Amino acid sequence: MAKMIGCLNDGHVLSPDCIVQPSAKSTTRYKNTKFKIGRVIEKFHKEDKNNLGKESTEYTVVIEGGTDCGQMLRNVVKTDPLGGTDNYAEITLQEKTEGNTDGDSTPPEKTNASKVLLASVDGFYNKWVIVNGMPTSKRHGIPKSEGVANKMHFNGVDITLDKDGTTKIDKSGTSITIDKDGNITMNTKDKMTINSTGDTELNSSGNTAVNSTGTIDMSSTNGMSLVGPSVALGATGASQSVVRGDAMATLFNSHTHGGPVPDQTMGGGELQTKIKVE
Repeated sequence: MAKMIGCLNDGHVLSPDCIVQPSAKSTTRYKNTKFKIGRVIEKFHKEDKNNLGKESTEYTVVIEGGTDCGQMLRNVVKTDPLGGTDNYAEITLQEKTEGNTDGDSTPPEKTNASKVLLASVDGFYNKWVIVNGMPTSKRHGIPKSEGVANKMHFNGVDITLDKDGTTKIDKSGTSITIDKDGNITMNTKDKMTINSTGDTELNSSGNTAVNSTGTIDMSSTNGMSLVGPSVALGATGASQSVVRGDAMATLFNSHTHGGPVPDQTMGGGELQTKIKVE
């Protein structure tokens, strides 16, 4: 006799090894597999004594809306998009720090708490996980004119990838932008500092300009070199040649005017020893 193959109502054929579970009754654990929406009330980092799993940040979440409104879920973890020991990603969620303070059992819809989507693993009520965040009324949607885009706001930092591929990171007016052609622009409204504990190089296959409306200071504790086929000091159109100090001193001290070498000679006081030319 041929082995009977099960079929779904829509005609899809099931594998002979597939076991179809009967519809769960209201008294079984499977009633909890439906998704729920909640708000993060508090979080416990790995080192916190209230963190039970000690693998990632855990949260207390209160269910928002529905028949379970106000139900508190404790030690809930958030899913990891990579899920590995070498490759992983974790973003800590915002717990309630302002707004509704009527009590922990009150759904804090009007607070700054993260709004999250919840699911229970295997339907057990003590195995809830945070699947992802949910849109809130404070969130600004992407308008149609911006097309396919990606926006993120995190702790005051705005990260934007627009429809032509331009990427921008902005923090209160200080920004780094990579346009669609790969050109990089950095803007800062305040001081910019670059520190390096090793060698630092700035290489360019094109022209390089340093412009300032203030003073430009360059200093070194171990010498400084300015090398080029030609070097213009004072202005880009400078045309006067620089006198070689040592050669000039030798010429001056040995020249005569038809008589003996003069007693007055050039000494060290007339020569600047810190600046050298070829």
